[in-house]
This record gives sequence, C-alpha cells and structure tokens, in this order.
Amino acid sequence: MAEGVYFSNAGTLTVAGTGGTPTATTVSAIQGVKVEPRFDIAKAYGWGSILRLGAAQYNFEVDISIEWIKWDPTKTTWLGAYWLGAGTANGSVNDTNTPQTYQAVLTYTSETGTLMKLTVSGIVFKNMPIDAKMGEWVRVSLEGSGSNIVIANQ
Repeated sequence: MAEGVYFSNAGTLTVAGTGGTPTATTVSAIQGVKVEPRFDIAKAYGWGSILRLGAAQYNFEVDISIEWIKWDPTKTTWLGAYWLGAGTANGSVNDTNTPQTYQAVLTYTSETGTLMKLTVSGIVFKNMPIDAKMGEWVRVSLEGSGSNIVIANQ
C-alpha cells in the first residue's frame, strides 16, 4: 500500500465543559498547528557495561502550538473570556485553580482523498497573548499541552 501525501486544511478549537468533557462550543478555526506527543524517558545503565540495560517512559503530554486563530463571530463570547473565566465565559478572572480545557480537532486530506483526523484533548494554555498591530487583523498565537491524542483514518 502506497503512502499518501497529506494536506492540512481544517482545524477547530472547542471549549471543554465541566470535567473536561468537550461541548458543542466550537470557538474558532485554527491554522499553523504543530502537535508533538512526547514521553519523558528514564534510562537504566549497569556498573559493568556502557550499554543501556533498559528504558521506561513516563509523563506523557501533547505539546500544541497554534499560529493563528480566527474566532467565530457568531459566538457571543470570545475565546479569551473562557480562558479567563475557567468555564464561566464571563470575561473576568475566576478565582479557581482548575484551568479551562480545550479540544483541538485537525483534519488532513491525502492526495487520494483519504481523511486523517487528529484530536488533541485536555488542552490547557498557560497564557493567551494577543497581537494587535495598527491596520492589521488581531492575531492570537497559543502554546499549551494536552493530556491525550487520538489519530484516526476516516
């Protein structure tokens, strides 16, 4: 079976509800997304050999960076209001230690028409920088990490 070349052409960012369950609230389209699942690796060596005797993986995370966001103008609440309110979407800082979580769904299309869907869930963003230059569109670039990833061909 020949491998196809995939083209990244669609992505959405969804606010997760109570307990991290995704809701139907898709707040924005996203582009320029980099996803990097990773483990920390512990290596074991013995006293009498220079060769590695074993390895163990731990601390799984999915690093995600988004270069560009265009929020849905039909939504009454902007993405940053969810981030500040940690679930309340009231636009002011909510006094809670539970962060707002998100889910990113990315769709890739191969040259043969096969779709690959990549879903990163449990995403948290440490900060929400907004780049607003005079005479240009407001740009929001995000970096965060998710707790899980699912990759499926459709």
